[in-house]
Amino acid sequence: NKKKKKIGQRSNVLTEIAVLKARIEEASSTDLNQVYETDELKILNAVVKETNERVKELQNDVFQSVSEGIVTYAQRFGMSALTSASLKGNMVLKLTKGGEETSYSKVTEGEKLRLKVATVLAMISVGEKKGVGRYPGLLMIDSPGAQEVASKDLEQLISGLEDLSNELEHIQVIVASISSDAILNHVDESRLKQSHADNPLW
Repeated sequence: NKKKKKIGQRSNVLTEIAVLKARIEEASSTDLNQVYETDELKILNAVVKETNERVKELQNDVFQSVSEGIVTYAQRFGMSALTSASLKGNMVLKLTKGGEETSYSKVTEGEKLRLKVATVLAMISVGEKKGVGRYPGLLMIDSPGAQEVASKDLEQLISGLEDLSNELEHIQVIVASISSDAILNHVDESRLKQSHADNPLW
């Protein structure tokens, strides 16, 4: 009797295993996308697709305008050989300089500084014109002369910032730098905070 009972139990277990295996195979062969492809999901997928297409279209337009602005501002800052720039969504900046293709990572430190400032200014300008972005209106530049910028180019950089402050009056530009003609020729005395000799600035 005990032997028959064990055989019966073993048979039941084997049956349960067979049933479970069958269910697993059935579930594995079922297309889950078909199971969950409800009307609501179809609508949501369509909304996501349409939104992505509209964002991409707007993004491409904004990046194109910013790229053009980068060239304009960079040329103001002395990069006259720069003829085109292409800012991508992943923040890669491709350049054409002196007829040769290059990129932000390959230019000099002084050019990198001017391109950084030019990019920010282009973004501000495009944002103002197109009503996109939420730039806080404060631009701070620390020690621009420390980036191997020639005095002529530094003066063009400061001159370009002066132009910006006149074009976009609500933008505040703060430059921390040693005293130089590039600064003194373009910043009104009433807007200067200077330290003399060993006196502290604040």
